[in-house]
Amino acid sequence: LNVDGAPSPVVQEDGQSPEMMHELEALQEVMQSLNSQLQILGAEADAAAKEVAHQNPDGGADVSPRRAENEMAFVARRYVSQLTLPPKPMDE
Repeated sequence: LNVDGAPSPVVQEDGQSPEMMHELEALQEVMQSLNSQLQILGAEADAAAKEVAHQNPDGGADVSPRRAENEMAFVARRYVSQLTLPPKPMDE
């Protein structure tokens, strides 16, 4: 997995069929897409953590553990739903 998002060329080896090459290229595209989504989620998680820290500069001492748990669960559900929703149809 190339974490910087740059595509790594798929090199055909002896004995690999063109169909196998096509499958490898498709798999590479999926991996790059997942990597991009992971980077976006990481950036969003960092932003959310900064927002929480900004709202609770004392470290959240005034927030009950139950409320903190509910807020974390809400954020987690939101991110998971973004990953599992079907892609939006593109306008033609």
